[in-house]
Amino acid sequence: MLQMFVRLLARMKAGKAVSLLTQSLYLIIQYMFQVLKDSLLIWMSVFLKQVMIQLIQCWSVGIFEFDIVQSWKRIL
Repeated sequence: MLQMFVRLLARMKAGKAVSLLTQSLYLIIQYMFQVLKDSLLIWMSVFLKQVMIQLIQCWSVGIFEFDIVQSWKRIL
């Protein structure tokens, strides 16, 4: 990613500044969205894991009065 950005900056001196700048900004934005998507997927997997743990604990005790709002407050 960084090497591509450096190459694009080097080519900007050749006269294609606007299109190369647009391409580099597009690459940076695409990378940022990928990082955001990955972190959101990690957060969702942790959240769902915690919900499943709460459900299993309720079933193992034999009480299925699972208050989802209280569980979410504990998780968040």
